[in-house]
Amino acid sequence: MSQPRPGRTCGAYDGGDRSLRHFLSMGSWRLVWVLDAPVAFSGRHGAILLGSMRISFSCKGSRRYIYIGISRHMLDVAQSNRVNASVRASALRLRRELQGRRIVPATFRAEYERIHPESRDDWLDYLWDIDEIPADGPELPRGGVPYLPCAVGTVLEALQYAAVTSDDLFVDVGSGAGRTALLAHLTTGAGCIGLEIQTALARTAQARADWLNLDRLRFVEGDAAKMVRFVPLGTVFFLYCPFGGERLRRFVAALEDTARARPIRICCVDMSPLTEPWLARVPVASSRIDVYKSARLPLRTIG
Repeated sequence: MSQPRPGRTCGAYDGGDRSLRHFLSMGSWRLVWVLDAPVAFSGRHGAILLGSMRISFSCKGSRRYIYIGISRHMLDVAQSNRVNASVRASALRLRRELQGRRIVPATFRAEYERIHPESRDDWLDYLWDIDEIPADGPELPRGGVPYLPCAVGTVLEALQYAAVTSDDLFVDVGSGAGRTALLAHLTTGAGCIGLEIQTALARTAQARADWLNLDRLRFVEGDAAKMVRFVPLGTVFFLYCPFGGERLRRFVAALEDTARARPIRICCVDMSPLTEPWLARVPVASSRIDVYKSARLPLRTIG
C-alpha cells in the first residue's frame, strides 16, 4: 500500500475484527479513520501497521472515530515537497503584516480564499510557526484527550454557524497549540482566550501571540473544566472534544452561571448533543458541528 496523502483516500486497513476505513483528512499531518463496524477497541490508544510504517493512534470523542497522528516526515519526507512556494510565501508575508499590525479580518479572509483548500492547514501552520505535532505533557489527566488540532475548514464553519463577530469574546476550551483561537481572532476580529491544561502548549501559544503582536489573543494555563468560572465575559465557547463524562457535565454546569449574566453560544465539534434545558440547539447544515444558544435565565439570588 502506498503512503497516505492528506485529503486522499488511501484504501482500507484490514486488521481482522479491527478493520478500519479511511474517512477524511484532518490537516496536513492528521488522518481520520472510522470504524467499519461497531466493534470495541481495547483502551483508547494503540498502533497499526500501514506498509512499513507503525502508526500510533488515539480515540477521541463520543463517536466512532479514530484519529491517527502521523509526523510530517513520515508522509512525504519533507513538508516543502507538499506545500508549494506560493503557500509558504503567503504565510510569511501575512506574518510580517501581523507583526506590523496591518491586518484586519477582511484582509486575512481574502488571503485565506486565495489558498487551495488542501493547503490551508499547512498555510496556517506556517503562519503560526508550527513545525511538528507537540508532544503531550504530564499535566494531561488520566483519560484526558491528547492534543488533536481541528481542521481549518471545520473551525471556519463553526465560526459561521455561531455567528462570531468582533463584539464577541471567543473562548477555546482545550486550545492546544492555539490554532483555533488564532483563526477565530484573525477571521472575525473577536477577542479570544484559549484555556489549555498542558503547560508547554499554553506557554508556546502565548509566546507566538506576543511575537505576532496579537494583543486580543490570550492563552491561560489550567484545567478548563475548573477555570470557566474565571472567564465570566465569554460569549462564545468552542469545544472540540476537550473532555467528556463528569468533567464535561461540571463544565457546562459552570457555564450556566455565565449565561445568567449574558447570552452565550456553545459550539461543539464531534461531540454528543448537550441536553441541558437552558440550551437551545441552533439548526446547522453539518453532521459534525452543533451550536447552542442560552435561554434567558434569571440571576441567582443570594441568601
